[in-house]
Formats: sequence, C-alpha cells, structure tokens
Amino acid sequence: MYSDREILVWVNKSLDVNIKQLEDLCSGAEYCKLLHKLCPWAINLKKVLLTTKTQAGFIHNMKLLQKGLKNQGVEKQIPIHRMVDGAYRENLEFAQWFKTFYEHNHMVRKDEIAQENGKSAIGLVKPHNISLTIQPTQDAKAILGIMFKNNN
Repeated sequence: MYSDREILVWVNKSLDVNIKQLEDLCSGAEYCKLLHKLCPWAINLKKVLLTTKTQAGFIHNMKLLQKGLKNQGVEKQIPIHRMVDGAYRENLEFAQWFKTFYEHNHMVRKDEIAQENGKSAIGLVKPHNISLTIQPTQDAKAILGIMFKNNN
C-alpha cells in the first residue's frame, strides 16, 4: 500500500496543489477533482465546494464523491463522518483505496485512448465489440474490496 507521503506527492502533482498533510484531504474537494480528471462525466465540479472550511461543506463534497463513484458502478462506502472529523486511519485507508482505483482506471483510459488512436499501449488490439469500463479488474476488485452493481 501507499504511504501518506506517497499519496500527498501524487495528489499535489496531479492537481498542482500544496496539501501538507493527509487529513487536509477530508474536505473531499481534491477527491472530487481527481474523479473529474479521471472521468469528467462522473462529477460536476460546479457543485463541489472547492474552498469550504466547514464540516457541512466537507460532508457535501464527500456525498458528491460517493454519488459520482456510485454513478460509475462503484459501490464503495466512504466513512464520511469519520473522514471529515479528521480521523487519520480512515483518511489513510480511503486515500490508499482511491489512489489504487485512480491509477488502475487511468491506465485503462490511457490504453483506450491509445487504441482509439490506432496505437495499442500494451501491444494488443482491442476488438471493436468489447468496451473497457471504468471499473477495476476482478483482481483489483478483490484487492480493493469493491462491490459492483454490474454482473461482473
């Protein structure tokens, strides 16, 4: 799993921000921005309270994140109240899950784009009647403990 330092470096680099500690992610805004970066249709950034400093704002953002994930078929229960309270363990566990989820799906998206451009990132040709989804593979599902709505 990733350390809190690795997660902070990744978030800061991905979003060009300067988050100092893992608990600062409890606003949910960075997770919403990352999900939007991964799949823009999953979450409307206009609804995200980007500069909120209140617990009610944090909860609002986390619920948007949960809804965005659910709309993509990802049944991940976010411990919203524990996270917005700044509980280190819950923030670390969710951040580790989210980074793993993001990186897996980012690779899938890169491969889809490369294949759409006539170049296969892994040297294979994807049949036209098969569509890759934003969901992790069976191995990733087992690792991440994700329950999916789909018939996977």
